[in-house]
Amino acid sequence: MSGLAYAQDEKMMTETEAIEKKLVIVELPNVKNARVDGQYGLVPYRERRKKWGVTVSLTYSSYEPVNYEPNFVTADFGDVYSTSDLPMLELAFVIKRNLSFGSLGVELAAGGYENDSDSVDLGESSLLLLPIRVGANLALDVLGPEPLFVPYVSAGAYLVYYREELAGNSYNGNTTPALYAHAGVSSSLNWIDQRSARMALEDSGIQTTSIFAEVQKQMASSVASDPDFEGDLSWAAGLRVEF
Repeated sequence: MSGLAYAQDEKMMTETEAIEKKLVIVELPNVKNARVDGQYGLVPYRERRKKWGVTVSLTYSSYEPVNYEPNFVTADFGDVYSTSDLPMLELAFVIKRNLSFGSLGVELAAGGYENDSDSVDLGESSLLLLPIRVGANLALDVLGPEPLFVPYVSAGAYLVYYREELAGNSYNGNTTPALYAHAGVSSSLNWIDQRSARMALEDSGIQTTSIFAEVQKQMASSVASDPDFEGDLSWAAGLRVEF
């Protein structure tokens, strides 16, 4: 059949031209069989998504460990550390079970934060935090044909690997797991370029790409000997891709 087969990209030929040339039109799954505004679009999100899905998120957070007491000097966190050299960045994965009202998921995330002392008088110390968290996620992602407005919440436990250094000395370890809670809203970007969204689904299995904003709260460890990395209520924003 290889000698008789012929494929034509839709960018080079219209549907009418294909019919006139008696070519076979292949209707791809998850694509509407009627054009809207001159192009083929995706079937509604509720219908095209599978029973199980995966999301990958990259998050920037305003988190600062303001309650942490530096180990090498007697001073508040803000007196030793001010502007962070590496703000809190986090990579998160969620395995989600899609349901009629939304989705339930299990999330795993890891992040990084780094800050160097800005006070010469208090010593040129550095602080590195590597938080890891595991929790559950609830998202109401089928409120409309597309996930343009998706409220969600997540909660679980986190621990922090920490390392503070000054003049070759170090103070390091990890905290006992403590509770965290996040709440936010995400919005799909598929409407910006529906053709690219359709191609992303066909070529890479990407259901939707979204931006999101949320508030975060990390609780302090219940173990008195652990450093206090609770911090204040912080905001976060990022990009999320669903497969």
